[in-house]
Amino acid sequence: RRYVLPFTAGARGTAYAQIKQPAEARADAERALQLDPANEGAAVLLASLLRIAGDRAEAIAVLEKTLGKSPKSVDLRRVLATLQIEAGNAAAAEAQLAETVKLRAYELALRYELANFQLRLKNPDAAQKALEGAVAAAPENDQPKLVLAEFLAMHRSRDAGEKALRGMIAKDPDNLELRVGLAALLERSGADQDAIA
Repeated sequence: RRYVLPFTAGARGTAYAQIKQPAEARADAERALQLDPANEGAAVLLASLLRIAGDRAEAIAVLEKTLGKSPKSVDLRRVLATLQIEAGNAAAAEAQLAETVKLRAYELALRYELANFQLRLKNPDAAQKALEGAVAAAPENDQPKLVLAEFLAMHRSRDAGEKALRGMIAKDPDNLELRVGLAALLERSGADQDAIA
């Protein structure tokens, strides 16, 4: 009988998956999870193989079980949310994505992901709240401010985006990036050069 370290079994399972041997990949991913039920890489690999095989419910179950052992795993929650969206369970997916934001409040990409998810659900108010959270989480970073202004211009009105950017510029009048963002927004909307200045 062979004894294999969990990370070895997981790595071998990944290699099998890459060379298109799903049965072997699945066996090693399952073995890795038996040895270490909190092995996130093995859980994601097994869930991916199950999904490809058409067993989304089992893939979700694997991720949920592993998440019980690794409740702070952002990666598990993101993959689980994707499968839950595919399964039509938007509420569960939203809960997973919201939790990722709580776990890594500083990571702007997670807030953007949550905002995009809310837009797919046709919930612009929640999307705006997620983007406002990104601005609050990184007040020194101009990117979330520009993303929020662009969102407002696209999903509210051009005037809302302009107003937001002008308010940001009033607080930081020497910020060239915000001024360029305002000029670009106004130019796209056909404003005259006096308005841009």
